[in-house]
Amino acid sequence: MDGQPIALGARAFDLLITLVEQRHRVVSKGELMDQVWPGLVVEENNLQVQISALRRVLGAQAIATVPGRGYRFVMPEADPSSDALPSDAGPSAALPLAAAPAPGPAATPHNLLPERSRFIGRAQELAECRHLLRDAQMLSLVAIGGCGKTRMALKLAEQGLADHPDGVWFVDLAPLQDPSRVPLALGAAIGVVEQPGQPLIARLAQALAGRRVLVVLDNCEHVAAAAAALADTLLRASPQLRFIATSRVPLGLPGERVFALPPLGCPPPPAVASRQRPECYDAVRLFIDRLQWSLPDFRPDGYDSALAADICRRLDGIPLALELAAARARVLSLQEIHARLGDRFRLLKLAAPAQQRPQTLRSIIQWSYDQLTPQVQQLFRCLGVFAGGFTLPSLAAVVGEGIDEFEVLDELAALVDQSLVVVHQRPGGGSRYDLLETVRLFAQDQLQLAGEWAAVRTRHLLYMAGWVRAGFPRLQGSDQRAWLLQLDDERENLLLAHDWCSQVPQGVACGLELTACLQGYWRSRGIAELGYRVAQEALQRAVDGPPSPTYAEALFAAGDMAYFLGLYQDTQILLERSRAMAHALGERRQQALSQLMLGMAHLGDGDGDTALGHCQAALALIRPLGEPGALHPAVMGVGVVHMALRQLPAAAPYFDEALALTRAQGSPSQRCVSLVNCAWVDIDRDALATARDRLLEAAEIADDIRHESLGQMVVDTFVGWAAAQGQWEQAARLYGAAQASIDAMHQRRQPAIAAMVGPHLARLREALGATTFDRLQAAGREMPLQAAVTTVRACLLPWRAGAEPAPQLLPSG
Repeated sequence: MDGQPIALGARAFDLLITLVEQRHRVVSKGELMDQVWPGLVVEENNLQVQISALRRVLGAQAIATVPGRGYRFVMPEADPSSDALPSDAGPSAALPLAAAPAPGPAATPHNLLPERSRFIGRAQELAECRHLLRDAQMLSLVAIGGCGKTRMALKLAEQGLADHPDGVWFVDLAPLQDPSRVPLALGAAIGVVEQPGQPLIARLAQALAGRRVLVVLDNCEHVAAAAAALADTLLRASPQLRFIATSRVPLGLPGERVFALPPLGCPPPPAVASRQRPECYDAVRLFIDRLQWSLPDFRPDGYDSALAADICRRLDGIPLALELAAARARVLSLQEIHARLGDRFRLLKLAAPAQQRPQTLRSIIQWSYDQLTPQVQQLFRCLGVFAGGFTLPSLAAVVGEGIDEFEVLDELAALVDQSLVVVHQRPGGGSRYDLLETVRLFAQDQLQLAGEWAAVRTRHLLYMAGWVRAGFPRLQGSDQRAWLLQLDDERENLLLAHDWCSQVPQGVACGLELTACLQGYWRSRGIAELGYRVAQEALQRAVDGPPSPTYAEALFAAGDMAYFLGLYQDTQILLERSRAMAHALGERRQQALSQLMLGMAHLGDGDGDTALGHCQAALALIRPLGEPGALHPAVMGVGVVHMALRQLPAAAPYFDEALALTRAQGSPSQRCVSLVNCAWVDIDRDALATARDRLLEAAEIADDIRHESLGQMVVDTFVGWAAAQGQWEQAARLYGAAQASIDAMHQRRQPAIAAMVGPHLARLREALGATTFDRLQAAGREMPLQAAVTTVRACLLPWRAGAEPAPQLLPSG
């Protein structure tokens, strides 16, 4: 029954518009009911709905109510010899939308309704669109339903009144079912009717020729070809004419400028630093404004603002979704609305008047989905497995085994055209695709309804596991920065793949693969705790599985993350298992690396002698292999133990060798660690100029690859360097920033670095006094790590140029 009213409505609308074309005919209600719905019992209200819709398109004067008799269908006569718009075509002449038009320049006839609610935000989008309209005859605002295309077009039209003195006309094409009626709808708006012997489109071209007119064609998607043909004909006849179209798909008109209207701006997640209050973002402003319709006394406090911000984020900033959510405030609290967003398609409904289109979040996506071919629908359903976007190769992989990228390219383009998928051009020339979370959830629902969920999720898992393995060498090499950025893009997909490992037999091997290849990534982004959690889950699934090189690598990866989290007992257990498994498998390289990190774990427990023995044994195993990628950490590891034991002369040659290895062949992160370690030796030797140069290079690397752990190490080392200069206040503040970063990452300062920082920290406390030191380091804790690294670079740069000691960039108060 859900589809019946739509079908009946379409039939009724087409029949009624035919009666209008016949003109001056009075038809009773009973006769209309029999013609439109023969043999059906239909409430009279349905007829009134269609009459109201027709009046919206053709104008209130097109259908007159004749008391006691029915309706008179009539179109206004026009002078057949006229070659322009009727001279009296003012705000009340042949207007489908406004008996009382919105205020505007008196000389500009128009039919724009006054705004029923405040127009909020979109300042940048309005400016861009006005700029496009200066050069383009046709501007199409394209977006998924509910994004505010109509309001945007109306605001542009209102702002364009002064530039179009011959008229600004709004034409709603939503009620049209027959594309051939598009010219009639435009003619009704501007007061031009067809004459015998002359087609209506010719009359329109004649009337608009030479006129500075702006026409808004709203809701074109279902009659896009007809709207494009009409606009093309009229634009050829009148170069001064301008069109604004709103549609879910581009019209495909030559010279058409397409503006992809984004959702309203939302605050970033709490984990992303932002100095803007939530109310500064358009989505939150709109949501609070609409909340106050339902709750006039609502004044958000800090908690309400944070809650509103998260609601806006989860609803993607879609204006319709926000208005529907705000409408629920009549019966639900803000907290209750937030708690129910997991079932948003049932939550976000509105009992709209019968003559309006469905006002539900699901309906706006369902319409676009229904326009797709079965093959494109299948592709769209597959998008439900992605989180945080996807690439063309990943899409091809989840669609089916052996699918070529070119086989899905046309279908993907169709989804982009329907505004269901957004394209982002990435740095370096790559394309990445994304969809709103609301659209993703709809696709997910369709995938489950089609019974394809498990198969597609499994293909997604297999692709992600293979992808990280193929890219793993890049994490260890000179291309590290680019690979880390790609992993950033795929973070949510990687976590999604981890979650599916427990559902399929292949999940055990895939989970080990993901763990083995990602520990360096989790640490680089300061989320080793998250990486360790998913690593433990992967290892638990594999607990009864057979030994394998990947299993040994995964044990090592988990132990490595446990070490940086300060879990030294867990580290030792994991690395002993990894070393034993690698030894049994004859994997000498992995055996040596596991023994090396085992030494670090003993160092964390304060057993320096055992630590040094493990690290020297690991170096002896690795040197004959001739692998620079493995040799660097082994050489550096021996030096780190010596540094932790305050044996810096013994550490120095190992650090020098490690730095030389990374300059010849190594990753940026390995070079950064080597530079930091060498800088500590230089500080201890009082070779501060050399330490400065090494530290500045290290800071530039950490900043460039956005490595959280390395950034913290750089700031720690700068504390020692600044303290050696007597820059007490600067050192105290930056110590606070470094400590706050460690706390935020839930890590522990590495034993060797702690051994180096400790004496300088004691000097700081003594020089400043405990009270001043505590105040300064507390102020530094408010500084984000990125700002601290930037401060370090700014302080070191003048020294590189040979200037006097670096300025105190931070105020002393």
